[in-house]
Amino acid sequence: QGRGRWEVEELDETASWHGRPRGDDPNTWCLRLPGGVLVQCPHVVRPGVAETYRVAWLPTDERLQRIEARVIALKESEDGEDEEAVRLLPPAAIFSSFEAFQRLGNLPEVPELVDEEEYLRRFPPDAAL
Repeated sequence: QGRGRWEVEELDETASWHGRPRGDDPNTWCLRLPGGVLVQCPHVVRPGVAETYRVAWLPTDERLQRIEARVIALKESEDGEDEEAVRLLPPAAIFSSFEAFQRLGNLPEVPELVDEEEYLRRFPPDAAL
């Protein structure tokens, strides 16, 4: 997992958020779960600011699915009958998308980190002679 090549040949930097585990801004909280699940959401929901919520997961080794939504919450209502109370509007989704990608195969020659024991097993020193 994670080294697969998917049916989309190229995503621009903004669209390839599932490959950035820390998110797009300092207010992003991230969680990686077993099974290839990535969750990104705001640390703090700011009043009247569009916040981004994202989930990417691998239901199988051959499929990558992603959901992204932008939501505005904690926005004050304009019709304030009672001046001593604050009325908040319900959260509003201003954007949402769902994408599913099929795996095309493995990436060619992706380098990987191995410990010294594994390296020597793969490339014995006397094999070069």
